Amino acid sequence: MNEQNESPFGNPKFLASIIVVFLFLWGWQYYLNKNYPQPVAHTESAKQTPKVNQAVENRPAINALATSTSPQIADTKKSDNTEEKTFSYEDETAKWTLSSYGMGLDFFELKKYSDKDRKPIIYSSNEKIFSVLSGNKKIIFEIKQVSDVEFIGKALVNGFPIVRTLKYNKEKAYFESTTEFQLGITDLSFFLSDKKHAPESTSFFMPSFERQDYLFKEADKIKTEHISSIKDGETLSKEASQISLASINSQYFTQALIDKSDISPNIKMLVQGATAFLNVNYDLKNSQINKITQLYFIGPKSNEPMKQIDVLLPEVLDYGMFGFISIPLLKLMKFLHQLLGNWGLTIIALT
Repeated sequence: MNEQNESPFGNPKFLASIIVVFLFLWGWQYYLNKNYPQPVAHTESAKQTPKVNQAVENRPAINALATSTSPQIADTKKSDNTEEKTFSYEDETAKWTLSSYGMGLDFFELKKYSDKDRKPIIYSSNEKIFSVLSGNKKIIFEIKQVSDVEFIGKALVNGFPIVRTLKYNKEKAYFESTTEFQLGITDLSFFLSDKKHAPESTSFFMPSFERQDYLFKEADKIKTEHISSIKDGETLSKEASQISLASINSQYFTQALIDKSDISPNIKMLVQGATAFLNVNYDLKNSQINKITQLYFIGPKSNEPMKQIDVLLPEVLDYGMFGFISIPLLKLMKFLHQLLGNWGLTIIALT
């Protein structure tokens, strides 16, 4: 007669099962760490001179962004060949260059992070990230540098004055933008772009960590449009309206714009070739507002630091269909860690 309370550890099959499961989990973790390591700080020797590695490769693709409220992007230089002026900034966490063309960023480097190939994280575009356009042309600003982190640009759009103030917050690593203009300007458009990330694997058992998508808040609902699933030769063209948050996301990082204005913009998303484009467009034809206020962020997708910038920004952390479970569990896990001070004990307590 078998003892009902006999320990399962005396069963060879049970012990073999544990060993097999352990080896599988160890092998899976080894594979992930080897092929998809978390972003880590790179050494000085790994730094490279910033390149326009996310430059616009296909100008007709940008022209396809044009709608009645989304002007196509013209050449960056005026017909009189106005010379581009640039302003640079660097600290221990970030390095970027501001251009007088559209008053956007030539590039933005996250100095404390590198990708799985140990290359620097650099966002760059010939069309200037967060640049402003009106009609068919990028606005060419005369820029005055107020401090190392604050710039005021002035220009004329069809004879109407426009003034843009751009300020970088060193502590929280984000930009504040205020664009003031005279009534008579019928449209303004702000530009974002990123290189398209090609998944290395699409297998169910070996999933790719090169996930990339558009994430935006339309009215009161968060929505996404997947980028990484678009195959070579295919395109994506989508629009949305009543936007308060618009972003292009990778697995660990985001390039995001938050609207804080009295008028809601619409967006046009386009993936073509090796680039993902995003235009944030304001239709001002029947509007009486004369100021657009925005926040810009380029950086790691980390909940608490982003929450300190704006309560809407952590929405870029897409938890998927199980968010209603994972979000409370994450909060509970952080609370337990504050009490116990050890992630191992926290996981045991949570379990």
